[in-house]
Amino acid sequence: MGSLNDIRSKDKNFIESLTQNVADLSTSLSAQEIEVEGEKEGKRTKGFIVVGECISRFRHHVEAEAVKLRELWEQWTAVQSEYDQLAIEVFGDGDKLFPGQAGFKYDMEQLDLQHQSSVEEVRTEVRFIRGQSVKTMTASEKVSWVSHSLISMLIQDRNSMCKQRRIGRHY
Repeated sequence: MGSLNDIRSKDKNFIESLTQNVADLSTSLSAQEIEVEGEKEGKRTKGFIVVGECISRFRHHVEAEAVKLRELWEQWTAVQSEYDQLAIEVFGDGDKLFPGQAGFKYDMEQLDLQHQSSVEEVRTEVRFIRGQSVKTMTASEKVSWVSHSLISMLIQDRNSMCKQRRIGRHY
């Protein structure tokens, strides 16, 4: 067993520790200092901060971010409104979307239909002209063939007559 002085020393240390803990617990948390470790300029540092001051700085930071968030929401709402306006311009008003209703999409569909009908008309004309050209070329080839045949026949007749005259002279 330890001596009476050792026991008194331990008791005294215990009471001092208890007194300090009670004092720490009885003071408000915002006034308490705590030891923190952090990094500043790439070096590890230790320091003490007052909890109340840290909470106050955090509150100011949250309030500043809340102001920024409100501004960003207002911008978001404006952008959404622009998209809504663009959608109405392109697709027409959703409540009033009927055939003949103005809107960019409807206008483009009408222009496409006009273009397609124009293209079909041109195709029809091209088919007709192609048919006429084929008929003309065929007729021209027939005439050319007939002309060629007639000329060939005339040449053959002339050659045969010339042969007969030559043969007739030799007898």
